[in-house]
Amino acid sequence: MNKIVIAAATGLIAITSAVGVAGSASAATTAPTPPKHTLAQVQSASATRTDKLIAHLGAFEARVNANKTLTADQKSDVVAALEADVHAVQSGAAKVAADTTVKQAADDSRETLRTGRAKEREQAEKVRADVHADHDAAKTAKK
Repeated sequence: MNKIVIAAATGLIAITSAVGVAGSASAATTAPTPPKHTLAQVQSASATRTDKLIAHLGAFEARVNANKTLTADQKSDVVAALEADVHAVQSGAAKVAADTTVKQAADDSRETLRTGRAKEREQAEKVRADVHADHDAAKTAKK
């Protein structure tokens, strides 16, 4: 009976050791999870979004030029700022296209779009303020 217990205990130790070795080997060879998107996919998506933003800035510029309330100087200031914003977005898009890692491209894309949208909102607020100021001045002049 002692021989059976010793054999069973030895077998259990051998099984435990084999499982422990196999478990540590599989943990050591686990590959890192691949990124959700490839560099080309991130760059393509960024290019699409920056193209849309540039088109939107161009449409905004056309609306500013068509505005009858703004003075020529006000229009010139806003249009110059919008053109600078377009150049900044284009520069950011070129940077994303030249990036060599997914993380770098995603970070640059996010920053380019965030900055471009913020500058667009800033210009929209400036136009609204100018229009309201002109409108208020016209009301005051009529009184």
